[in-house]
Amino acid sequence: MKNYFFLSLLLIGVSCTKTPLIPAPENTVSNIIAKTSYTDGNAGSIEADFISSDNQISFSQNLVDERDTLKVTFITKTRNFDSLIWVFQGADPITTTGSITYTVSTTNFLGNRIEEQSVFGGIKTTIPFSVTVPYRNFGKFDVFHGASNSRVLDTEQSEDYVEIFYKDNRENWEAWESAGTVGWAFPPEGTFSTCLESLVAFYTNTEVTRIAKPYTGFGSGRKNLIFEFKYDFQIFPNQDMGSPKLGLSMYPSSSIPAGLSSEDIPALWEDGNPDRTEFRQVVIELPQVEEFTLVFTKYLGDLNASDLSKYPFTACIRNLRIVPAD
Repeated sequence: MKNYFFLSLLLIGVSCTKTPLIPAPENTVSNIIAKTSYTDGNAGSIEADFISSDNQISFSQNLVDERDTLKVTFITKTRNFDSLIWVFQGADPITTTGSITYTVSTTNFLGNRIEEQSVFGGIKTTIPFSVTVPYRNFGKFDVFHGASNSRVLDTEQSEDYVEIFYKDNRENWEAWESAGTVGWAFPPEGTFSTCLESLVAFYTNTEVTRIAKPYTGFGSGRKNLIFEFKYDFQIFPNQDMGSPKLGLSMYPSSSIPAGLSSEDIPALWEDGNPDRTEFRQVVIELPQVEEFTLVFTKYLGDLNASDLSKYPFTACIRNLRIVPAD
């Protein structure tokens, strides 16, 4: 496979690091949770621990305004405590429920005001043994859990515990903007049997074909695009002249510039090898921008004397995901 990376078209990302959930100073923990003063409280040892309903969940909406709220339930496994607190990085604000006190903070535990977290806790009768937390932000996030009684306290911080990622919904093909003739394949019945379970099948061999989709709300952190592709040749080539078959390009905005032609699209990745009759996975690091547009282009390949595709083929793409990079 040949890889071509042209990052000169405004695709320079700004590196960033995730702000720590709990700052470094040693006395920070006592500001979050401290020993209680109850004379009738628990006094045994404490080991802060928790479980969750899930910690890797996906959304399929490419635009942040349309994104579903994802819910994760956390349950404490801690014993012998009088006071309990949770801190959820990257979570949406939690609504006040019953007698439990909930607060949302951007300053108490994080130095970066842009990175929001949900914080809540309780004492004695209002202790939240479990809570369902809403997430909508793409990325990996820490979870902090602390407990105390009149004698001891303990805390547990799990880094990158929750991962929220994007998984394309192949049934929602209308979200892809198409230019040219594009065929869409769905299981268990489809136009192209070799492309079943694929998001899209490019089948035209008389013009360059393009599909595109804008993405918003993906943060400025590192992220990878992952997908699988293969070619289904109608006339299998007896030689490979190195002509591009499939291209991928990106734009750091939610729309493609007007009047764009296939010659204007920089091929950040393409492969001219005809021996791609089985699905192969591709992993590409995306620019570190909040908004971008992905564009897949199917080229004609080698041309005959009439400038038509000499070896007609269908390009199949499936299992497209965007995941937080390590």
